[in-house]
Amino acid sequence: MISNLRLSGIIVGLVGLAGTFFIYRGPKWKRANLVLLSLFSLSLISISIDPNLVNFARDMLALQKAQHGRILALLIISNVCLLFYSFSSRSKLETTRIKMDRLISTLGTAVFGQENRLEEGQKPIMVVRPAYNEAENLQELLPLMAP
Repeated sequence: MISNLRLSGIIVGLVGLAGTFFIYRGPKWKRANLVLLSLFSLSLISISIDPNLVNFARDMLALQKAQHGRILALLIISNVCLLFYSFSSRSKLETTRIKMDRLISTLGTAVFGQENRLEEGQKPIMVVRPAYNEAENLQELLPLMAP
């Protein structure tokens, strides 16, 4: 007789595998996403069918004598994987932020250069001032900023 936890793992793994292949057909997914999510779903199905597959990780983490040692080993491994995934996502986000910053600076200086001719040796400076619903305060602030 299969336990409810193992049955749940098989169902979640199958749904995840089907969802991965369904979503992968979309234009925005990369092969790496398909491979990672497919591996995760297949691992979940495999471990749900045969929990003894986790014994290697349990033994490596010295959790043989711990109650529910296999589940603890899976939790530790999943947290480490999530940590690496968060570092990867953070790196991609930072790269995108840097590219956006360069794009905005380039576009801003190009527009500024067309409208205002600078003397030799002067560099353009762009000041971005958030001012939502601040029309009255800007009347006082802007003259103070101009040289």
